[in-house]
Formats: sequence, structure tokens, C-alpha cells
Amino acid sequence: MEFLLILLILGVSCFILGVKLEAIITAVVFLICLVPALMALMFAVCLLLLIGAKRCPASFTRFQTNKKGKFATAFYTIDGREYPCIFPAESTRLKRLYRTDKTYRVLLSRRIGRVYDRFALTTCILGLISSLLMTGVLIFVFTSF
Repeated sequence: MEFLLILLILGVSCFILGVKLEAIITAVVFLICLVPALMALMFAVCLLLLIGAKRCPASFTRFQTNKKGKFATAFYTIDGREYPCIFPAESTRLKRLYRTDKTYRVLLSRRIGRVYDRFALTTCILGLISSLLMTGVLIFVFTSF
């Protein structure tokens, strides 16, 4: 929210300082197209990190909130060592989705020391597809004017 307020203040300041309205609108359109493109890049990098990842049996251990973040992350134990998931845990029906009595198949990326559970893998694939589609649609819409 603060980011949008800063952008609004910058836009109004540029308008007051005499920047042409077309230039401000072009910058806004560029930023609108840049956001899903950066999201697509992030999901593509997450999928590239899967290269060399090893499929391992793991057991869910616990949730822990990261010191830097606000969201709980699932931790899995593989060969006696605990690894966090690359994305935050699903927030709905936690006890039903993450069970300690079940063995899960996860992808372990030793390079970054994180695991991809089924939810993280689904997030990467669907996030990449949807952000690429969103970027394409926005570029099509804004270039057709």
C-alpha cells in the first residue's frame, strides 16, 4: 500500500513539474506490464532451481515463521536433517494437508537447502503459466491502442 502511495506522489509531482501526461501514462503502463513479467521470472528461476533436485522421501516436522517474513513455512526431515520448504505453507486446513504420520515425496535442492513439496511445485508451475499469460494479455491490450 505504501508503494502505491509513493508512486501516486511521484506521478503527481512529475505532473506538477511539467512532465507530459503521455510520459506519465507510458511509465504507469510499463510498470503494470513489468510486475507480472518479474513474477514470471521469479517462478522460472524457482523451476530452474529444480534442475539437479533429488526426489526424496520426507516426513513433515513442523511449521515455523521465518525471522524476515510473516508466513509460516513447512519443515521436512530428510535423512535426519531438517529442510524448509521454498514457499510458505498453505494457510487453509493445515492439519489436514500437512500430517506428521505420513511420508511425502519431495524434491530436495541441496544447492539452496530447500525442498519443493507438492504445493510448492504446483505454485511454481501455475504461477509461471498465469504470470506469462497475464504479461502477454497486458502487452497485447496496451499495444493495441
